Amino acid sequence: MRVSSVVIAAALLAGSASAQTLTMGNNVSEPNSSDYGVGTTRTAVDLTNPANASGNLTHVTFGWSSLSCSAAAKLKVFRRVGDTFTMVAERGPFDTSVNGVDIDLSSSPIPVLEGDLLGVARVADCGNPVVYAPSGIVLHASFLEVAGDATGFDYSDSPVHNGQLAGYGTGTATEVVAGVVHSVASNPGRQGSYYRTLLQMLSYPYGSPVTGRFVFHRKLVPGSPSDPSLAFTATAATVQSWSDILTTMGATGQPGSLDVVLPWGAAMPMIGAQVYNDTGADGTTGFREEAVPTTNQGVSVSTNIFFAGATGFLFGPADATRYRCNIAVRSLDKGVQFTLQAMHADGTAAGSSLQYRYGPNIWDQKSWQDFTGAVLEDGDYVRISVNDGTAIFDGSIVDIVTNDPADVLARVAFAVE
Repeated sequence: MRVSSVVIAAALLAGSASAQTLTMGNNVSEPNSSDYGVGTTRTAVDLTNPANASGNLTHVTFGWSSLSCSAAAKLKVFRRVGDTFTMVAERGPFDTSVNGVDIDLSSSPIPVLEGDLLGVARVADCGNPVVYAPSGIVLHASFLEVAGDATGFDYSDSPVHNGQLAGYGTGTATEVVAGVVHSVASNPGRQGSYYRTLLQMLSYPYGSPVTGRFVFHRKLVPGSPSDPSLAFTATAATVQSWSDILTTMGATGQPGSLDVVLPWGAAMPMIGAQVYNDTGADGTTGFREEAVPTTNQGVSVSTNIFFAGATGFLFGPADATRYRCNIAVRSLDKGVQFTLQAMHADGTAAGSSLQYRYGPNIWDQKSWQDFTGAVLEDGDYVRISVNDGTAIFDGSIVDIVTNDPADVLARVAFAVE
């Protein structure tokens, strides 16, 4: 275990997602262990590397412990919505060989969405899936295994294991979540406030028009293909504006976050949002924010994205009498498990640390005290340590008299690998 700078940590995160095609699962060359044998028939699902884009899965390989098993192995693809896993496709059963199982799907590719998961099922009493489990290194919640030839199940901690499941798929990517506007609103707030979100988009001054989508994730509603969306066409050197983007999408009533979905390989436009308290004839108060880049295409990854082993910090208000504070979290495709520790300005702990877990693509916001378990004091801050998965964290500091909000993103300070 070692501590690295945030620059190195961010580079590692970018490198893990830099493939030029659709990828999912783990390319394990030397497996050294096997699955956990929870039943004669059983299904293992990788959690560490969901599909990095939407597209078509055309080739899959996975390891097997026995050289020659007849009709023993199945390939499965699962879609996770919150803590519910649903099989969306399967192939097989397949015979195994010295090379495990090698499946060419080019004649009948499997359509997948970004975030879908690769699974391997043992459906005959011969051999079993294999994994790579390096000695002395914790690989976090790497894969889970359930009994039976599973078509659906709910997440629980008991079947989750360490180790990289030896299954790897590639294909043709079509679109990707290129960025996240981490906090948006069109709903009533406290003390008679009403918050809206103005969105602006400027495309780079070259290239052909690009058609994409905004996708809204409502508070505590797990991301799914049925989430509200709005198509757009980004035209070179042109600014587009939406004065209340969520009203345009028909998604008012609860705050949340907004994904920017683009065709694979398309350049990310400049996107800025203004979340404001609309007081009618008395004007507005609010804050500006930019989309956090989440691209899986090998360019820079924001240090505002927390990943497994990362620790960072979030400011509270300097004056806890004049301002209130909320904390928001937006999990990404892997979901997230993290610890929050409220800290006083002098560096001493404010109460005990609290642990949280969210499934993929969920946005939540709570008051400082509800999220940290500590009473807010002048100059307090939060230490955030992510145990598994990826997420964005931000704080909203609001003037209790004017309801004028300010926003600050948490930033990764260091990482333990």
